[in-house]
Amino acid sequence: MINLFDAFNQQEKPHIALCNPNYDELYSLSALYNTDITLRWNSQSEFSFTFPKTVNGTDLDAYDYIKEKELYL
Repeated sequence: MINLFDAFNQQEKPHIALCNPNYDELYSLSALYNTDITLRWNSQSEFSFTFPKTVNGTDLDAYDYIKEKELYL
């Protein structure tokens, strides 16, 4: 996994987006937290996370579109 660092040597959070199978970006998932990745070299890897339904009283549209086994970039 490639780790990106800024000018102050702080690790940057990667951009993760919810996409259609043809890679058209639908929603940014920048509000996610509790990320965990399990890499499996000869099988399907897993990426789990927690995504809030609301932030500061504002509903996040992406919440209703997150499903298991979707393509996230």
